Amino acid sequence: MHGLASERAIVRLAQFIQAAAIAEGTDVTEHGLQLRSRLPYYQIARSIGITYEECVRLFKQIQAVVTSHRGGNTNSL
Repeated sequence: MHGLASERAIVRLAQFIQAAAIAEGTDVTEHGLQLRSRLPYYQIARSIGITYEECVRLFKQIQAVVTSHRGGNTNSL
């Protein structure tokens, strides 16, 4: 059951990222496209109806295609 819930959550996360790219725009960098909006995990989590911890886990699952910057550190996500 947890796998099904996580699968739906990851789809919501992908849709959220896509919507943020459309609404706020993106910038082209040497590493690829960068979202202009900067939202912390807790805001993303609340927006898609999951916990902070689940949001962090989902970002770790998509680390091959998404990079995040937190507190001056770069985490490949």
